[in-house]
Amino acid sequence: MYPFKFDSIFLDKIWGGQALREYKANIPEGLIGESWDISTHPVGVSSIKNGYMKGQDFKKLLLDKKNDLVGRIECGNKFPLLVKSSALLITYLFKCTQMMCMP
Repeated sequence: MYPFKFDSIFLDKIWGGQALREYKANIPEGLIGESWDISTHPVGVSSIKNGYMKGQDFKKLLLDKKNDLVGRIECGNKFPLLVKSSALLITYLFKCTQMMCMP
C-alpha cells in the first residue's frame, strides 16, 4: 500500500459560505459548510484520488483491506473516523486568534 489522497465531499449548510477556500482548493460554489476529507458515511463515501487505486471507493477498500488500514479493532464495515473541515469552526478559531492578538 501507499499513502492515499482522497477526493473531498463538500456539503452545503445553511451557515456555510466560501470560508474554506482559504484552506482547501476546488471548493465548489454555494454555501459550503463542511468538507468531508475521509469518510465511509452513507451521506458521502470518499474515493481515492491517487496511485493505482485511483477512483476506488474507500468503503470497498476498507472491506477488502480492513486489517491493513485500521488493524484489528472492531469497527464493523465502517471506518472509525470521519475527517472533516468545517467553515464554522475555522471562522470561530480565526476570530478567537484575532481576539488574543489584540492589545
